[in-house]
Amino acid sequence: MITEEQLTQLKACNGDAPILSAYVNIPPGLQPERAYITTFKALAQEMRDRLTEPQRELFEAEANAVQSWLEREHPEGRAAVAFCCQATGLWQATFLPFPVTDHVAFEERPHLAPLLDLFDEHERYGVVIVDKEQSRFLAIRLGEIEWDQRIQGDIEEPDANNTWDDGKYDQQYEAHVQQHLKRVANRLDKFHARRPFERLFLGGPVAAVSGLKALLSQPLATRLAGTFNVDIDMSPSEVLARTMPLAEQAERADEEQIVAAVFDRAGPSGRAIFGVSDTLRAVWNAAVETLVVVDGLQLSGGECANCGRLEAGEAVVCPVCQGEIHPVADVIAWAITHTLQQAGNVEIVHGDPAARLQEQGEGMGALLRFSQTGLA
Repeated sequence: MITEEQLTQLKACNGDAPILSAYVNIPPGLQPERAYITTFKALAQEMRDRLTEPQRELFEAEANAVQSWLEREHPEGRAAVAFCCQATGLWQATFLPFPVTDHVAFEERPHLAPLLDLFDEHERYGVVIVDKEQSRFLAIRLGEIEWDQRIQGDIEEPDANNTWDDGKYDQQYEAHVQQHLKRVANRLDKFHARRPFERLFLGGPVAAVSGLKALLSQPLATRLAGTFNVDIDMSPSEVLARTMPLAEQAERADEEQIVAAVFDRAGPSGRAIFGVSDTLRAVWNAAVETLVVVDGLQLSGGECANCGRLEAGEAVVCPVCQGEIHPVADVIAWAITHTLQQAGNVEIVHGDPAARLQEQGEGMGALLRFSQTGLA
């Protein structure tokens, strides 16, 4: 799987030479037939047909390298992704645990939209299952458990030799439980420092969960996205089954908020904007704090060879500097790349939030670093 560090490297690719980006699904029932290789060959041929002769020569070497990798590796997961540019030494190829849309691109920057969407949809979240004596810490990323550690508590039980006052046993025991929960809360802060997560879920008996919830530090309290009543011995697969729907609900709720913010803050002096043309203008102005795009949105367009302005459609002359517009297969993907290179964020939305953004904003909008009055 591509790590966050590798994704950061891909975001920083500066267009020194064309990069082949390839995404192909691996349907579970067709893995033995390796039909995904045929899919890649067909996509590669479609790309060859669109390229000029000099471009085809460069593309051929990259396509052969990706095809050789697909033929050599045993398929895993639900999709394969590869980024290849031999001129710059770029090579990243791996299998993904979730399906993606089959796609091949050959441009100066890697096509990252599907990968960004996957990371955003299945970002790391933390799970803590606690009872009055034990705790269990899990980190879940891209639908897989990458960390699962159980810690036994140190609650003393009465025996013939202890010094607990029988008349105050319940009170003393609860005091020790409270100390246990404080230790769990402290460990959770350290756990988050080691494996930062965007969301947190607490599981266990109601009393223990409520007690731990009250002890969370402010940074973790803001990440708390849900609680559930479970036994600490729940299997890893059961933990996934219980928490992944909660994580998806939380993601949709966040997307609803960000789309609402785009429309609420838009206006002549507002710090948000929507619509393809206006949003591309904001990207060109390096004004985008968070680019918001509907899942799967693709539009042909171009980039000015002189000033770098992005335009959707078939413009041939830049409306700003009158420079020549060079065709771009997917101007949305280029807008995403430009936003990332400007240290902006990208949010790809789905479901009802996506439907609203598509209907009212042509599928694209942004939260801005400054008001629209500052846009050229």
